[in-house]
Amino acid sequence: MGRENYVAMSITFGIKALLLYISFTSIEALKGFSGCILRLYL
Repeated sequence: MGRENYVAMSITFGIKALLLYISFTSIEALKGFSGCILRLYL
């Protein structure tokens, strides 16, 4: 039981870390993209 619980915890932690990483990188990409668009128009 303890081992299964540990595996489930590690899987959920991995998913949360992956989602956090994806959201962070997408925010950075949006910043860079909007910066390029602003440079084009200004």
